[in-house]
Amino acid sequence: MKIILLLLLILPLTSAFGQKLPQDAISTYFSEYVDDPDFSVVYVSGKVFGLFKDANLDLNKLDEEEYRGERFKDWTCNVKGNNDMLSISQPQIIQGIYRQYLEEGGSNMIGTNTFSSTTIAMADYEMEPYVYELNYESARLARAVCDEVTAKDPTKPRFVVGAIGPTNRTGSISPSVEDPAARNVTFDELVEAYLEQIVGLVDGGSDILMVEGDNFRYLECKGCVPF
Repeated sequence: MKIILLLLLILPLTSAFGQKLPQDAISTYFSEYVDDPDFSVVYVSGKVFGLFKDANLDLNKLDEEEYRGERFKDWTCNVKGNNDMLSISQPQIIQGIYRQYLEEGGSNMIGTNTFSSTTIAMADYEMEPYVYELNYESARLARAVCDEVTAKDPTKPRFVVGAIGPTNRTGSISPSVEDPAARNVTFDELVEAYLEQIVGLVDGGSDILMVEGDNFRYLECKGCVPF
């Protein structure tokens, strides 16, 4: 079972709609747009593995050097498998995938490549200081492509969905079978991590936030709600 919570952001959106809307009208506009009988298929994917798979690209063909790119060529630990960092090290790949979803797939929304872009998850790669930039750049790339595609047909605006994935820790269950009360992350730590991610996603141009998690990650989802 997967829980997906969509949170509409009350933001001064301009690009996707062609004109600036009053903040209190955005949620209503979006709801009416989705309810339109002519509204076509919506497809959102926040995890880059799914993006690559659906775009017929093979992650295994990217080696360690390609993951690092020029920006992180001297990084102190292995980063292959850190798909979120590709928004910085290989932006053309991520933007190309976004474009495929919108132009070839006919999507109305595109999820950002930020499934693991929290300080908690990025600790595995020693990239906690880059969390804001990871989220900002991924949203910015998606925003640019959405605006580009929308400009070709303003009657069909495209939306950027800021993807907030679960961390690699959970505050809802114990990581130890010997100690059911044990936790490897606190609720306050989750709130702090998600706040930094959300700020980056919003600053980068996200229209919507999407919180993803498994059925036992309810506390993590709750950590996103205050914002």
